[in-house]
Amino acid sequence: MELGTFTRTWLPIHHVEALLNAHHLAIGKDLPQETHAVRDTQSAILNACVLSLVAFLEAYVEDTFGRAARAFYSELSDSDLTHVVEQPIRNFHNPKPNNIDRLFLLVGCARVTHDIEPHRKTNVRESVERLVDTRHKIAHGTEPKKRWLVSRREVERWRTHVEILCGHIEKRVLNRA
Repeated sequence: MELGTFTRTWLPIHHVEALLNAHHLAIGKDLPQETHAVRDTQSAILNACVLSLVAFLEAYVEDTFGRAARAFYSELSDSDLTHVVEQPIRNFHNPKPNNIDRLFLLVGCARVTHDIEPHRKTNVRESVERLVDTRHKIAHGTEPKKRWLVSRREVERWRTHVEILCGHIEKRVLNRA
């Protein structure tokens, strides 16, 4: 199964980069940085980055799983293959590393989110877990009185970690297929 260029073409990280550029522009030259409007705009843009990163990760995992399942179960009929691929994807709602591992185990790929080299002394797997948790708090407002402010640095780090994780998954799946 060939996935080599898939990570580069599937993850539209440039959308997150565009949001980060908009975040920089949201400071504005005529507004003091401390205005509520500026802080709210910047916060909304960074929160949108978090939501986008998790959506990209989830879509990448689902698509990669589908491709891996088609290769792994190539002897199945189309209708059986559809069931094997679509049912697990329908039940996959949260791209936390443990859930990703469980999904890929169905196609014979164990622990696809494990054994990733730390990035700048940061555990990539734990970082992605924090990203997904933050996305949940933003999307579902689990603490309505608290504004979910994330820093630009966190978003940039998470973007890098999503790319690293997807590349790692791809290598693990390629080695198995």
